[in-house]
Amino acid sequence: MKNLKIVFLAILAAFALPICGYSQTGEIVEEEIIDGEVVSTQLSEASAAKRFSLSGTADASMFQMAILELGNKQQFSTLRYTLFFNTGFNVNYQVSKSVQLFSGLGIKNLGLIYRTDSLVQKYRTYTFGAPIGLKIGDLRKEYFIIGGGVDVPFHYKKKQWVKGDRSTKIKAREWFSDEVNPIFAYAFLGYRFSNSLTTKIFYYPTNFWSGSFVPGNRSNIFMLTLGFDLQSKIKDKSVVFGQN
Repeated sequence: MKNLKIVFLAILAAFALPICGYSQTGEIVEEEIIDGEVVSTQLSEASAAKRFSLSGTADASMFQMAILELGNKQQFSTLRYTLFFNTGFNVNYQVSKSVQLFSGLGIKNLGLIYRTDSLVQKYRTYTFGAPIGLKIGDLRKEYFIIGGGVDVPFHYKKKQWVKGDRSTKIKAREWFSDEVNPIFAYAFLGYRFSNSLTTKIFYYPTNFWSGSFVPGNRSNIFMLTLGFDLQSKIKDKSVVFGQN
């Protein structure tokens, strides 16, 4: 629980930190590098506020696999598809005409399927997390998305049954389970098309399982997502960038 408190405090701090600088007199100041020199420009609070926007995100369809290290063997897990619940929102900050910085909150359905010669095993956990990244390109239409983030698992479920005999199924659910790591770190790269369709590739270097659950074994998830990034309307750039 101590780790969870640290993560949530870090998320709150990230939202509380101002992205614009402030002068000693309390005025909002923007700094740009022009011809090798730092040029400061004062912005009104109204102009600076218009640099912020909200967007609804839904990674929605997720195709997940894991690189498994079981004993001395390495293999891929079975492809896993999930649709619910993978959604969230972002707060965007307009850095320039073609760059946005963003962070937000979201929920993911993260897991893997592992098959042996005799058993089928499924593991999944819902996570609550915060990304941070950049959108680069034509922000009204198409752009690249790059970044990373952390997810905190909060509801865990596992199933197991003998191949070909579903009557042998056993399952268990648990809040904040010790069988998975308390924090997942990840990186992602994506592209948003003009119709709002978004595709992303995620990689989780953090082991899905905790060391106490399967000592010495690893499972690193990677996934392809198809979803949407629904931007709120970007204001006219002459207003957004504080030029009267």
